[in-house]
Amino acid sequence: MPTPLVVPPDRYEEALRHLFPSDKQVRPLLAGLQAGRLGRGGLVALEHGDGGLLAAALLVPAAGRTATLVASRPSPEASVDAMAGLIHAATLAAREIDLLQALLHPDDHDCASAYLTAGFQSLTLLNTMLCGVPRRAVSPELPEGLSLSPTTDHDLLATLEATYVDTLDCPGLRGLRRTADIVAGHRASGVVHDDLWLAVRQGGDMIGCVLVTCGPNHTADLAYLGLTPPHRGRGIGPVLLQEVMRRLSHRRVKTLRLAVDSRNQPALNVYGAAGFVTRATQRAVIRSTVEVQAT
Repeated sequence: MPTPLVVPPDRYEEALRHLFPSDKQVRPLLAGLQAGRLGRGGLVALEHGDGGLLAAALLVPAAGRTATLVASRPSPEASVDAMAGLIHAATLAAREIDLLQALLHPDDHDCASAYLTAGFQSLTLLNTMLCGVPRRAVSPELPEGLSLSPTTDHDLLATLEATYVDTLDCPGLRGLRRTADIVAGHRASGVVHDDLWLAVRQGGDMIGCVLVTCGPNHTADLAYLGLTPPHRGRGIGPVLLQEVMRRLSHRRVKTLRLAVDSRNQPALNVYGAAGFVTRATQRAVIRSTVEVQAT
């Protein structure tokens, strides 16, 4: 079975082309590797007997002490076991990272097997949903006593932890990351504006939050919407979405995107009623890297 090797700088591009089909994807990653922004040892490959590369895996660090791992799919030349060894080799570069994740095609069982053999666990199927933002969204009537106000990352910490109690959205993630790192990850997903980074208050109590980031080409992402357990199922979620749409319309955003656990039926019902449509479904697999850093 081929032995994984750390790809040397003069072979970065050769390895990346095993992972990505277009120059648009390869060029920024190549620049990041050459500049040392992606760390060291995170690009590994399997080598043919003749010296050519037959598969590759890349660790891409992100904010909030997370990283995404991208790997070639298994093939006759690179078996499931060989790819599992390659994926594991890439995880050894996961320094100062608490959680690794990968998004796979839901029907690619060989690829999933390689990740699971390498120590990952299946989290869920994630639905990516999109909704057009109305050009003239109507301002909703907030329930009595409910208000929205800009919030700080520090003030979010306790509220976020409270919204995670009994959550149906990727419950397997609970406890794998520090809440401050989760907030940092949400903030880094796009441009943050005060009027879209909001605390949800009932009277003087913070009962949830809505975190939206803006991206290129008139798009935005619903990074997080969560309420504490006593306030779920009371019709607050749809009102919050309507208010978000109103604010986004003033910023000339055309499309709002989100990712949701496919098993979270209450959330799917709310998003579907608001006009969101599923555009893609991917299998999310994760691995805590605490034991990797301890070796």
